[in-house]
Amino acid sequence: MGGVDLHDMLVALYRTNIRAKRFYLGIIFHLIDICVVNGWLLYRRHLALAGESKYSTLADFRSSIAHALLTAGKTVSKKRGRPAADDNAVVCSRTAKRAHFVKPVDDARYNSFGHWPEHSLQKYRCALCKVVKSRVRCTKCDVALCLTNNKNHFDAYHKH
Repeated sequence: MGGVDLHDMLVALYRTNIRAKRFYLGIIFHLIDICVVNGWLLYRRHLALAGESKYSTLADFRSSIAHALLTAGKTVSKKRGRPAADDNAVVCSRTAKRAHFVKPVDDARYNSFGHWPEHSLQKYRCALCKVVKSRVRCTKCDVALCLTNNKNHFDAYHKH
């Protein structure tokens, strides 16, 4: 009973409260809460086996999941015009017009599952060297990477 009680307590800490006329929405959100808690427990176990001592809290874990879901597949365009006084970064006028893609979350980038090189017709800048334009893109991360006999940025990008 100790494990079940602990799991119920963790689910109740950050429960998704929804009031709807359809009864099954409450069940679906409860199942999502259970999956998030199970994922956090597996994440903590994985870090303990890896020997890392710093764990994220359940609230931080839920926040990182929400951030990853909200930024998945979106492009961010830089604001045009003169930068504000509090911004210290210098923005080049050529790059201000181009939209850049959001980099994938580190957990998805380093998991070594589903990353396949794909040939595209359009050339994009390599995510590592930023100089060379490449036609090879990662299917999962959606970033262009150099993949030739001399350079293998595809492999280097997906390893720690």
